[in-house]
Amino acid sequence: MRALLARAFPAMRSTRAPAIPNWANSSLAASKMRARVASAFLFIRRRLPGRLTNEPVSSIVPVSATSAWNAMAHEHNVDFYSWGTRCSAVIRLPGGTPPTAGWPAIVMAHGFRGIKEWLLPPTAQALADAGFAVLTFDYRGFGTSDGERGLLVPERQVEDIRNALTFLSAVEVVDPERLGLWGTSFGCGTVIEATARDSRVKAVVGQIGFGSAPRMLERFPPERRTAFVKMLAEDAVRRVRTGDGATIDPAVLLNSPESDTVFADAEKRWPHIAVQIPLNAVERIFEYEPERFVAAVAPRPLLLIGATHDHTVPHSEIVHLYRQAREPKELLTIDVGHYEVYSGPGADKARARTVGWFRSYL
Repeated sequence: MRALLARAFPAMRSTRAPAIPNWANSSLAASKMRARVASAFLFIRRRLPGRLTNEPVSSIVPVSATSAWNAMAHEHNVDFYSWGTRCSAVIRLPGGTPPTAGWPAIVMAHGFRGIKEWLLPPTAQALADAGFAVLTFDYRGFGTSDGERGLLVPERQVEDIRNALTFLSAVEVVDPERLGLWGTSFGCGTVIEATARDSRVKAVVGQIGFGSAPRMLERFPPERRTAFVKMLAEDAVRRVRTGDGATIDPAVLLNSPESDTVFADAEKRWPHIAVQIPLNAVERIFEYEPERFVAAVAPRPLLLIGATHDHTVPHSEIVHLYRQAREPKELLTIDVGHYEVYSGPGADKARARTVGWFRSYL
């Protein structure tokens, strides 16, 4: 396993040849494995743009695939690049010997200004425990990734998802023919668009997402909506005249008291989750309509998960997406709120169906 992972990730800090794992003699001819080890460092410098962190190899890469692996031993901090900007990510790998063709793999896309450490790890670990290689990451400008802070443009995030998919597909222990996407809330829409644009994706799961941001904007009180549109128009003029624009607290965009509470709690634990959103990005956010792409997901299977008591993204939005999607598709409705899809009984239902979906189609 160590040899395979050494080939999978570039810029390893150790120059020592990794030890051949115990299972090598039974799964691969010894000579073939020695050849792979010998070529590892040449391979990694030619093939992948990402790199491991500065931790010693021995502290993050197990020497052999045994039952002694624990959950943390499966996690590997990596970087990849999206349009030349470094994105911070975590890869979770299943324990044991990888299949001959490699593990099926899933890129997970978080929601509105989320970070990889928040909300996603339980589902990521459930998928890794079920035999999938899983990559979670921070979009450009968010979390511990580089880039202009808070620049949340849907098309940019779709690019980041596709570049994450490219990085994950090039990992030696991953099967590039069995790739899936999972997205939540705002990420539900971006994984739908990414799937529509990328034939490498074989299955997709989206939860508690919206189909049309203009329709979501209609939920604002009329006077607030009018003032908001005026503010965007004035900022657009200021930007083209001066090159400078204003930013806004993202809580204003969500129009959701439950989100205010949840994000305030998250910021206490992860201060770097706090950002301001440029108003020029807000323009793009409120133009975004993932439902324009959902029909193009087919014939790839699409699972949508909605929450009937969602006060952040109305359940009707996931229904809109489902109705415009083509077969094969499924809508799972859970009687919980937006954030109860991440923890508690609602999360258990969502994760169980998610794992089952990817097991069926990847």
